[in-house]
Amino acid sequence: MVKCSGKLVFLDKLLPKLQAEGHRVLIFSQFKIMLDLLEDFLRGRSFGYERLDGDIVGAARQVNRNRMKRDIYMHVRRDALTQETMQAKNI
Repeated sequence: MVKCSGKLVFLDKLLPKLQAEGHRVLIFSQFKIMLDLLEDFLRGRSFGYERLDGDIVGAARQVNRNRMKRDIYMHVRRDALTQETMQAKNI
């Protein structure tokens, strides 16, 4: 899957470097299906990630807010939740 996409090849090289330096990453996408693909990629590479999108509601959203040890956050659009999350997690 990675070799078929230049963007995934780039992420495959960049994310380990950022993680080694202690950086956090926030990935925006306009499409949920793209987050599905990224989720498969991140899971396959054993990266810790958190998905923040409209499908996460109520108690699950609060649990996500309390998880502070993730290095990669994926979000489907920029909104108030994203700004709040970014500020809380110092991204």
